[in-house]
Amino acid sequence: MLIVGTWELRSNGAGVVLMNFPPGNGNMYKYQANTYEKYTGGMLKKKGTYRIVKEKFKLTGKMMDRIIYDNDMNATTVYVFVGNDMLSYNVGGYSTGDMYARISAQ
Repeated sequence: MLIVGTWELRSNGAGVVLMNFPPGNGNMYKYQANTYEKYTGGMLKKKGTYRIVKEKFKLTGKMMDRIIYDNDMNATTVYVFVGNDMLSYNVGGYSTGDMYARISAQ
């Protein structure tokens, strides 16, 4: 899975109403080979390590890409999907509705 790069939030649909975010909003994830940084409003909020492992999704039996932050295997399960320069997350079996656009491949 190619997740390396900078991803900026474009939409959030976890609530009842879909919210769209313009380019330059500063809500981003920056992924390197095995490290990440999370920004909110352009401010660094968290950084650490990550890894992606193949894991069988319990509801469907389908193999998916699970992202594990800071080697915390007990954290809520988060699956990632990348396609057409968009990144989305599935947390605990539910889509977050968050869609991130790749703004840099580095």
